Amino acid sequence: MLIVPGIIFAVRLAFVPCLVIDREMELTEALNKSWAMTKGYGVQIFLMGILAFFIAIGGLIVLFFGVIISMIWIRTAFATMYQTVVEEEGYFQEYTPE
Repeated sequence: MLIVPGIIFAVRLAFVPCLVIDREMELTEALNKSWAMTKGYGVQIFLMGILAFFIAIGGLIVLFFGVIISMIWIRTAFATMYQTVVEEEGYFQEYTPE
């Protein structure tokens, strides 16, 4: 009974690390912003997560070196998705970090 809500929360909060690092936000602000930013992109993020799972398994199959390469790919894919959402939706146009 907790699997589906857990997946929903994971998808809706997928951009929190990007917001904390890229926009230097506090955690609660990043949680709220990620929840708003991922609205309408849930299916795409979910499918990327499934693909990332299988790539990570493939990395485990080829042991240590494959895990490094797969984690780099996964992080890059989610960062690219984050940047695409920011550009498409026009988030942070007037934002300047302190």
